[in-house]
Amino acid sequence: MLRSWIPQQDVLGHPKIKLFITHGGLLSTQEVTYHGVPIIGMPIFGDQDLNIEMAERAGYALKIDILELTEKKLEDAIQEIIGNP
Repeated sequence: MLRSWIPQQDVLGHPKIKLFITHGGLLSTQEVTYHGVPIIGMPIFGDQDLNIEMAERAGYALKIDILELTEKKLEDAIQEIIGNP
């Protein structure tokens, strides 16, 4: 199914969502916290780095440097989150 827009709150609230990959914007970080979904964060600019770092310190996020992103790093992060919810 292809859609130009999907309500993020509905997606994050779905019981089958296991993780959320995000740049770490404030609204997305707040929404994911509300729904209790773990994050893989790849901040790009602005407050995103701080948002992901705070989520990581709180124990519900893993941060990947976008400039060092590899398939292996992403796969490892996904496995870590799915294996340790």
